Amino acid sequence: MIMCTIRAVKIIHDIIHRTDYIFLSEFLRFIGVLVYEDILFDREADKTSYEKKTQCSACVFIGEKSPQEKNKELLTKIVDEKEYADLISHLPENALYLYQEGTEPNYELITKAQKEKQKEFLQRIINEILYYTAQKVERDQYHFDQDMIPIFVDNNLFLHSVTMQYYSNAKDEVIRDARDAFVNAYNKLKKLENDESYAGRMGAHYRYALLWTKVKANMACSYRNEVLYFSEEEMFKECNSLIGDYSDFSNAKVLMGLCYEPLKKRTRDTINAFSEALIDLEGECFAASIYYWMGKRFETDGRYPEQAKECFRRSNRRSVKFRSLFKLGVSARDEKKYGEALSFFDTILNKLQAKDAIEYTDPLELEYIQKAYLQKCIIYYECNRYDKVRENMKLAEAAKEKINSSRFFEILYANQAERYRELSQKRVKVSQFKGLMKNVPWDNEK
Repeated sequence: MIMCTIRAVKIIHDIIHRTDYIFLSEFLRFIGVLVYEDILFDREADKTSYEKKTQCSACVFIGEKSPQEKNKELLTKIVDEKEYADLISHLPENALYLYQEGTEPNYELITKAQKEKQKEFLQRIINEILYYTAQKVERDQYHFDQDMIPIFVDNNLFLHSVTMQYYSNAKDEVIRDARDAFVNAYNKLKKLENDESYAGRMGAHYRYALLWTKVKANMACSYRNEVLYFSEEEMFKECNSLIGDYSDFSNAKVLMGLCYEPLKKRTRDTINAFSEALIDLEGECFAASIYYWMGKRFETDGRYPEQAKECFRRSNRRSVKFRSLFKLGVSARDEKKYGEALSFFDTILNKLQAKDAIEYTDPLELEYIQKAYLQKCIIYYECNRYDKVRENMKLAEAAKEKINSSRFFEILYANQAERYRELSQKRVKVSQFKGLMKNVPWDNEK
């Protein structure tokens, strides 16, 4: 059996199947693969120059070649049937398909399938990615070892990983559950280390997964203000060893920066680690996340506001994401550059419009929609534009209500949806913002 290292994968999805995008992308991140998300409906003209020149080992499409009847109504809120067919016809010729021919229109979302079915889907698509990456004739020789996939699936690592992104710094039991899942997954992975042939075949991906579970567990501990579960010094040694053995494995250098993430007093070490990763990734869209993390670290430290702002700018130039837009908007508002700030917040709302139209916004997106409207309220309040304050406050309140209607919660969290809705309701205190703006005549609708 031959093994090769997958560097990066581009995943195109149609929003409706975005939970399956999350499922696949989180597995790829688990094994150290860089992921470039591309939404089917995004215009090529709107992509950054960095996105256009990003090189990936393979491209995967997650969606329907022709919409099922039950999804047509949703999709036509974004594009009409003719436009959709045209978009499908322009998918890359070498695209791999998560859903096999013949399964339409009867397939269901993988994230709602039984665990054995999830494992089968993952095994097939990862083997396809491996085969395409290696570009060899002997297809049967490219097979991803089966032991890592059950560990990922059985411990619900994709769900715990995205939950930590959606509810960072929450003290709720969901973060405790995530910590326990990552620790358990690490222990399961560690047992595979005794099989020297396995560790050799899996190489970089296996060793990365070991470190990734440690990093995630420590992050969960930091969110709960607990002592870190794993020794950071041991993690640094392991990560340095991985980088030394696989010098072209760029994501390992990114992971080194994330190892420092829970250590609040090691800003310079964190920045140095991310800077090393940028040597490989500076010219690609993957650098956007690195610059965002660097900006957050500078911002949290408190001593480097200008460096933080510059990192968020660089992140935004490489890939326009709502997190960096929000940081830049708040910075512009603080500097009283109100027109510029409003432009950033409006861009956030426009970017999330398609997902919002079909009620497929995730918890973090819903949070940022509320925050964008509230920031607009602050700007208009400072400008004594009380009519605009009232207008945007109503929109913020309506956005908060959408937590109850977003389909995303049921799809991702199933019978636990209400638990996560309650968590989301607590994240942004819209009523508190309203109370701070005492000069606004809230009852005057003129």
